[in-house]
Amino acid sequence: MNLLKLRKKYLTKNIFINFFLIISLNFIFITSSQASKNGMGNLKISEEMMNYIVDLYFNTENKNDKPGGLAITKDGDMIGWAVCPARYAGDCIMRDLEPLKYCRENVKKYLGLKENCWMLARKRKIVWNNMNIEVPKGISSNEVREIFKRLGLYGSSSESSNETANENQSDNITTELKKLKKLLDDGVISKEEFDKAKKKILN
Repeated sequence: MNLLKLRKKYLTKNIFINFFLIISLNFIFITSSQASKNGMGNLKISEEMMNYIVDLYFNTENKNDKPGGLAITKDGDMIGWAVCPARYAGDCIMRDLEPLKYCRENVKKYLGLKENCWMLARKRKIVWNNMNIEVPKGISSNEVREIFKRLGLYGSSSESSNETANENQSDNITTELKKLKKLLDDGVISKEEFDKAKKKILN
């Protein structure tokens, strides 16, 4: 192989490697840049904003609308969002900073403040604290709220504690009833004793 051919071969190889490195670095930069705009820390979304999040972003009137991005203040009192309407057949150019821009504009317009906003969701994924939790399409508005509650982003802590306590109590009752039924089935206790014990557990 002559020197010219050898040089062309190595030049082509180096161009390919450099191109691959540039693409890889760009991907890493874009991914880390997007993640840096995700909200971090404690967040308690107000009831009013939660209604908007459900009705205007996740569960729009037209179920074929495509959520693009959702931003919120750290106080949870103002949002900005980008949704691609179904009438455009989902063919929208969604810019990463759009929801953040709309959120800041809403803060200034409705709250009269200059406050920063952070990404709460990208498409149907909740990205606050980099959770990446998918909100399934087609679920009810109450189910959307429940997802946010479970993640600790919405609803009072006392409400969550009460729900957990109720769930634990329900589990305990179920366990006790199963044990009691087994005693009845095994002939250890009579039907009368079973009914009496069951009534006591349920009360």
